Amino acid sequence: MIGQTISHYRIVEKLGGGGMGVVYKAEDTRLDRFVALKFLPPDVAQDRQALERFRREAKAASALNHPNICTIYDVGEDDGHAFIAMELLEGQTLQRRIAAKPVPLEEVLDLGIQIADALDSAHAKGIVHRDIKPGNIFLTERGQVKILDFGLAKKTRPKIAEVGAATISLSEEHLTTPGAALGTIAYMSPEQARGEELDVRTDLFSFGAVLYEMSTGRPPFSGGTSALIFHAILALAPISPISVNPGLPSELDRITNKALEKDRDLRYQIASEMRSDLKRLKRSMESRGNASALPFVGQPGSTGETVGRQSAAAPVRLAPRHWPIALGGIITLLLVAGALLWFTKRPAPGLPDIVQRQLTTNSSEKAVSGGAISRDGKYLAYTDPNGIHVKLLETGETQTTPQPEAFRGKSVTWDVVPTWVNDTRFIATAFVPGDRPSIWTVSAMAVAPRKLRDDAYAWSVSWNGSMIAFTTNPGRFGNREIWLMSSDGEQARKLDEADSNTGVFRVEWSPDDQRVAYGKFDGQVQTIGIESRDLKGGPAVTMLSEPRLRDFLWLPDGRMIYSLAELPPNESSCNFWEGPIDVHTSKPLAKARRLTAWAGFCMNWMSATTDAKRLTFQRWYFQDGVELAEVDNGGTHLSNVHRLTVSEDHAYPVGWTADSRAVVFGSFRNGQVRVFKQSLDADTADPVETGPGDANDPQVSSDGSWVLYHTAPKDGRTQVMRVPMAGGPPQLVFVAPDRLNWLCCARSPATICAVAERAPDGKQLVFTAFDPLQGRGRLLTNFDVDPSAQYAWNLSADGSRISIVKQPDDRIHIVPLDGSARREIRVRSWTGLTSAVWASDGKGLFVGADVSGGRALLYVDLNGNPSLLWQQKERGSPVPVWGVPSPDGRHLAIHESTQNGNMWMVENF
Repeated sequence: MIGQTISHYRIVEKLGGGGMGVVYKAEDTRLDRFVALKFLPPDVAQDRQALERFRREAKAASALNHPNICTIYDVGEDDGHAFIAMELLEGQTLQRRIAAKPVPLEEVLDLGIQIADALDSAHAKGIVHRDIKPGNIFLTERGQVKILDFGLAKKTRPKIAEVGAATISLSEEHLTTPGAALGTIAYMSPEQARGEELDVRTDLFSFGAVLYEMSTGRPPFSGGTSALIFHAILALAPISPISVNPGLPSELDRITNKALEKDRDLRYQIASEMRSDLKRLKRSMESRGNASALPFVGQPGSTGETVGRQSAAAPVRLAPRHWPIALGGIITLLLVAGALLWFTKRPAPGLPDIVQRQLTTNSSEKAVSGGAISRDGKYLAYTDPNGIHVKLLETGETQTTPQPEAFRGKSVTWDVVPTWVNDTRFIATAFVPGDRPSIWTVSAMAVAPRKLRDDAYAWSVSWNGSMIAFTTNPGRFGNREIWLMSSDGEQARKLDEADSNTGVFRVEWSPDDQRVAYGKFDGQVQTIGIESRDLKGGPAVTMLSEPRLRDFLWLPDGRMIYSLAELPPNESSCNFWEGPIDVHTSKPLAKARRLTAWAGFCMNWMSATTDAKRLTFQRWYFQDGVELAEVDNGGTHLSNVHRLTVSEDHAYPVGWTADSRAVVFGSFRNGQVRVFKQSLDADTADPVETGPGDANDPQVSSDGSWVLYHTAPKDGRTQVMRVPMAGGPPQLVFVAPDRLNWLCCARSPATICAVAERAPDGKQLVFTAFDPLQGRGRLLTNFDVDPSAQYAWNLSADGSRISIVKQPDDRIHIVPLDGSARREIRVRSWTGLTSAVWASDGKGLFVGADVSGGRALLYVDLNGNPSLLWQQKERGSPVPVWGVPSPDGRHLAIHESTQNGNMWMVENF
């Protein structure tokens, strides 16, 4: 056809061709410009139905006006040749750019954002591409994405693929096969492969496959025949991208895996959501850099700047049983995230070949809470809800340590100190509800532990086995004092004391036992970093300033091994880092380096053998969501309990719509706390609040018109915001001090809302009324509190009373707002209360409680008579259970959470 003129286009040269058409470079003789001219394949060109679909889809594609979509100028037919005229592009296809090699990360994100934006524009016009693949994505010489062939591939004449009839090479345009299951086989969605009705989510799956190939250099699904590829798409999970290319950030791994979900209800639902995730990851990397090493404080380039948000559930033992679990602080705790994804066994390039071994295989019902390897590496001591266990690693033989006589008939939990005293003896801390912790010495043999000290929490044993470091004197944010004593519990002396706004965790010994290092966290329950002190005195030395710190261990060979959470929004994943430390000064000797490239879990409770050749750790993850139940018998019984939220994102109920037909819940998604609502008969949720920043402690206004929340403290103040329940931009209600504790509203016809703030000295909760439209109002009441404790409270549906619970306790305080006498409700036979939410009729409360081996939800009448409604039989999650009743009292939304953990070991690290 070279030299021919079709309509007013003179064909200059052939640019390429394939099963879906032939493309030529042509000159537009009317406008004096060059265009690309595409013709239908000869075997389709004479099909009248195919021609009609061709024209109709070309017109639809021409309606798209987006910089990342190839512009269509004209569609026509001349002398039996149907054609499409489009802009002529210079550059290369993404398929050629990849060329079986990973694309640089910065380019992956840039191209991915452009592709997502183009798909979002097309989908908004009702156009589904159905053949997104690297060969249909063009990159101009300036790096601009241009998506080709919108609507064309899905409308060519149907040809049923002869599945499995022949061996097909992936180099043949990745098995482009026009047929009933239209598209390119290697990039088809499962529903596309099954020939089902398609929607925009099929493009997002194919986009996920493209993102996978850009990141790894290979497609996610492959096989020698089309049948094998179909089988992989329909039944097999692809190797996770970070396993193929360990240098990828775990957040990109998460985005790609979510896009490749086989169940389209669990996949990304709209392209703009995927684009936002990619943009957020790109911004995070640009703002914090993409360095492969994180410097210790004092090194060149180290500023001590906060580079990530700390989840309050890590380190797992922020302070002995002094978790900040008030409902007012729940958002921070939820940042733990913890949906279990997977983890890779391959290290990043250039890292040691770390050998891993799983040491325990407990289910979430009896999650392992910690453990320690013996100095010689023969034994593992670990704890779970059934007590302390000692495992002989060579044979796997395990024995359970008998409980002390003092604990007979009591509920007790244990924490093992990560360092053993010697090859046969270790230290553990015991917890009994209502009592302060106590320290015990434990033998590897099957004999009962012996108590060493009361009112203390043990952290570590010196490397020579002679001294124990422990903490005591609980403050508002955990234990404040560091003490030392001999391994037999004698000669105790105080080494250091933190101020009232700081807590201490994880006290470790230097290799020469002349110093101790300890982690610190502040009043926002955020890790400050690691400090060190000489046993002979002198000022504290800052070893590491890092809010992402989860745990650390100072090894006998001088290295500091520590686990860090990944940068937002991927705090649920952690990795190991190491840095050499000067034993005498605690100063870093070189730049820290990353040891692992794992995803989907965090690591705590590290311990090591004396020769530093083996390291054990607790690998854990956290997940929570919303359960829904029907309320029967005046609130004393639940039926039809089932999961409402199905997303892997963390969700927690905060209220209901006014008609009782939808639950309003907060959720940690895409790196931020957002607010959603989900109808009782729906499988997916609708966003309510989409403003910048986190929507902390969301609540529903009395009439159900507004969602109220507060922003993160800044410059000593927080902003209380409102957003319409129907969605819309956030609006300021009033400004409060950063001591704001919680928001709560009554229900129509009552109109009152209340906010609680800590007094400056921390000794009172001050309750003030406010109106969602008018702002702050009158003082309601005060309530005396313990500055070191956390409290949960709730406003009754009629706005007349407040319930208050000190966490944990055996009493519920009832505070009338009319000035009448206050009273206490003691719940019969129950302790460890953590929440008390009023029933819709005001005749009782839904009460959360910590119990041995799990958590429980009760209905308690105003005389203290309890009815057990629901129980979660597992230990682990630091977040309490609570229930939120619907306005009509017929349903209850329950916050359910789980944390699983097991002990693992690595060698050659």
